[in-house]
Amino acid sequence: MEILKGAEIFNNRLKETVHEDTQVGKQSVSLTVAGIEKFTGPGELDFGGSEFKTGKRETNKPLLRDEEDKYGWWELDGGDYLLELNEILDLTGEQIAFIQPHEHLYINGASVPGLFFTADDAREKIRIPLRVGQEGLNIKENARIATLLVFA
Repeated sequence: MEILKGAEIFNNRLKETVHEDTQVGKQSVSLTVAGIEKFTGPGELDFGGSEFKTGKRETNKPLLRDEEDKYGWWELDGGDYLLELNEILDLTGEQIAFIQPHEHLYINGASVPGLFFTADDAREKIRIPLRVGQEGLNIKENARIATLLVFA
């Protein structure tokens, strides 16, 4: 397997992208945040899946800092959240995507797990968990939050 070039990933393996010049790296693409939900109640997992229940979540609304701003900010306290990204994966065949935290995220005390996706997982908005450290974190709409690598 080889790692695809960033431009190839951006142009052929993603939909609903935001800004090519900012997102494309040599062999990766930065993924951007579209929405954030805070976990507010427990979910339920069982062996067979028939008793699975999604935990309760509350949508966080971004706030404009200035009337003239086009994009708002999420002001997050420490805790666990679910991110919805702007981008949609469009993998084919045996391609595998790996998502890791963007450097700007982890140097500010927050993290997302490394996640693998296959063609079976693709074609809908990407959702990933976010853990914010006790100091909190402010995230602007469309901020680069994770890095995508695709292997073919």
